[in-house]
Amino acid sequence: WPFAMHIVLRSLEAMPGAECSGTLPRLRAYRSSRVFTRQPALVVVIVGVGLVLCQLLSISQACVLRSPSAESSGLLMPRRDMIWQSFVSVALAPTVAAASSLPQATASLPPIVGLGTGGLKVATTIALALRLGYRFLDTAAFYGNEAAIKEAIRSEVVAGRLRREDVHVTTKVWWSELGHEKTAASLEASLQRLGLDYVDLALVHWPGRWLSQNRQENAELRFGTWLALEAAACSGKAKAIGVSNFRECHLEETFGYCSIPPVVNQVELHPYNQHRALVRACRDRGVQVEAYSPLAAGGMGLLQEPVLVDIAQRKGATPAQIVLRWLLQGGVVPIPKASSEKRLLENLSVQESVGPLTPPELSAIDALERAQPCDPSAALLGGIGLTDSRRIA
Repeated sequence: WPFAMHIVLRSLEAMPGAECSGTLPRLRAYRSSRVFTRQPALVVVIVGVGLVLCQLLSISQACVLRSPSAESSGLLMPRRDMIWQSFVSVALAPTVAAASSLPQATASLPPIVGLGTGGLKVATTIALALRLGYRFLDTAAFYGNEAAIKEAIRSEVVAGRLRREDVHVTTKVWWSELGHEKTAASLEASLQRLGLDYVDLALVHWPGRWLSQNRQENAELRFGTWLALEAAACSGKAKAIGVSNFRECHLEETFGYCSIPPVVNQVELHPYNQHRALVRACRDRGVQVEAYSPLAAGGMGLLQEPVLVDIAQRKGATPAQIVLRWLLQGGVVPIPKASSEKRLLENLSVQESVGPLTPPELSAIDALERAQPCDPSAALLGGIGLTDSRRIA
């Protein structure tokens, strides 16, 4: 069986995309693991399956296979992707878990404080943020402002104040575009609207369809979507890939089959909605947490909270800056929205203008937890932060 495994590896090495897909690293890790030497019967079965799959790959690289269980959702998956995922995730998953080392698209993680652009559709405001020093722009296909971001970046580049590689651009695939083909098309359309050859980070905006409780359909859509994002990472159209509004169960599922794991999970996170268990799960898996609506969208009375006002007065800061400082000290990347020059500067300068919070101050802010989201999309889409019966399956 060592010789047979060698044949499988050599066959896969000759196939385009196998290295990037993660198949080869996992097989090599498996070959060097103790399981390989201790379970010869299992190895023979796996290698036999592998040889058959290699033959299928060599015959029908360009074929497309429709998943029978995905007929209702119209999900199309490339045959080679399904074979790779089946071989790695099904045949090897029980024995490779401890031995495998997943490749990661971590070439471009965001700077400390980003600019949330939802609702910002004027290029001059975004260009102002860039001139003030913002180097992380968070957008999405759903926001309808990718063309404005294109204009803002281009104006600063033409003026010689900026280079494309200086700016981290994140975009997201909306829930209506989930699935392999739709996600690929959505990302391509976003690149065209942004006028970019690549985005620094591409995210799955929501883990399922509108208020959908169809677990099978949502799981298949997430699977196809992730394959499309991995392909974008391999082709250079996305320097890194990740998710948004994913709960622990969604993360566990994704890590069960991914070849390139998500580097980011972007969720609504502020003192009233802290997602402590989710944050711990992300950290355990090496996933960076980003916070959208870190100031509760300026509502819910968060910035009038006596605890925050008191700390702000003692430190000569604003309550908003205290919240952002609390997030940063917790290892979370905040993405606040702002449009005025004053607010943009306040948010961006929080690291330099606000000293570290003390343990008692951190504890006082931690105690504000209510598990209460402010994003109306969370209610409409069954997102995280609500009761289990309303969440996306």
